[in-house]
Amino acid sequence: MSDGTRSAEALQKLAKHAPPEAFEQEYEKLLRNHPFRAELIGSENPYTGREIASETDYRGFLRECAYASLLERAERQAENGRKADRQLERREKEATQAAEEARMLQAEADKRSDAFRAERDKAVRARRETRIGLIGLAAALLIFAAIFLPRLERTAYQKGFTAAQTETEPVRADQTADPEAVYQSAYAAGFAAGKKESEDAVRASAPTEPETEQAAPETVEETRPAEETGEEITYIGNLNSHIFHRSDCKNLPAEKNRITFDSREQAEEYGYTPCSNCNP
Repeated sequence: MSDGTRSAEALQKLAKHAPPEAFEQEYEKLLRNHPFRAELIGSENPYTGREIASETDYRGFLRECAYASLLERAERQAENGRKADRQLERREKEATQAAEEARMLQAEADKRSDAFRAERDKAVRARRETRIGLIGLAAALLIFAAIFLPRLERTAYQKGFTAAQTETEPVRADQTADPEAVYQSAYAAGFAAGKKESEDAVRASAPTEPETEQAAPETVEETRPAEETGEEITYIGNLNSHIFHRSDCKNLPAEKNRITFDSREQAEEYGYTPCSNCNP
């Protein structure tokens, strides 16, 4: 670098950061803004440590200045680029974490929704089984009544007639009392005794109510006192925010994020809070 210019290795390094024409433009700019002056002779070139003895040495100094300026600018741009890459990487990492948290929240919401649907289906099945059992019991009672009630009446009539005959035979023989009155009284007493005896027999042989699993309460209907319409109100919950709304609320969630409750109590039981807008 006896002429004050950079070595081939240094020029190759500069070429990575700036094209040759940029170097020439920077050199020409410095030469215009800082022309050679005679009083500069004898000054030291800080880049080479040699004395500036001529205009040629001064031009070599300006070339060193142009190189240093371009290299500093290029390194500053490279550092800015590295900062931008680090920021982009950090944002991508944050976006990935946010997406993972959202996925976990959605999975938890889906799990709660599945559990709620399973409990609701279980309650519906238990209620259906109870209804079927009650229908079967009612049918059995109807059949039982159709078969045994006529027998009960016949037995009661037979008891009354037999008692009346038994009581009036002595009266007719000795003529001490009114046979018709004795007959009516004996018949009534015999009929009552026969009916009670038949009812006890029927009750002892009647089918008992089958044991069925008590149905869990499916829903609790709730109506707003201010409306007094008598119509069932449906509440819609948001699986993501765990807030429940009235069915006519303008802030209802998307269909895929909805869960339906039949009462305010049911929604609160599952950890949902009321919407501050529709105030369910």
